[in-house]
Parts: sequence; structure tokens; C-alpha cells
Amino acid sequence: MFNPKRLKVLDRAIDLVPVIERLSDKFPRREDFELGSQIRRAAKRIGSNIDEGNSRGITEYIYFLKCAIGSCKSTRRCTLCGGQG
Repeated sequence: MFNPKRLKVLDRAIDLVPVIERLSDKFPRREDFELGSQIRRAAKRIGSNIDEGNSRGITEYIYFLKCAIGSCKSTRRCTLCGGQG
């Protein structure tokens, strides 16, 4: 469908993963297996959903883009919760 290497949003999703990993390392130890794991998985799913949807038809691509948006929101919410405890 689209050349994923030309999608700036995919580049940003890839750049986000190490940032989130460093951030989650600073969470309280008790949050590492719950919130830390969840935020790392959500951040990785953003790019994965974009890539996977890109290999499908337009209807499925839109679905996967919506999933990527959901992963963005989940990542954001987890960052807000991370410092609390």
C-alpha cells in the first residue's frame, strides 16, 4: 500500500520505544512488572500496528491505524500514572 519507510509517524513511533524504555526504568520497582511492562508493550505496538496495517487492504489499514492511536493513548496514560504511587 504505502512505503512504510516514508511514513514520518512510523519513524517517530520507532524513536519513541527507547525513550519509553528509559522512562519506565525510572518507575518505582513495584510498578516494573505491571505498569512498566504495559507501557513498553504499548509503545512497541504503535509501530507494529502501522506496519501490519500497511500490508493489508485500506479497510484493515484504517483499523490498524485506529489500534495504533489506541496504543498511543495507552502509552500516554501510563506515563501519567508512572510517577504516582
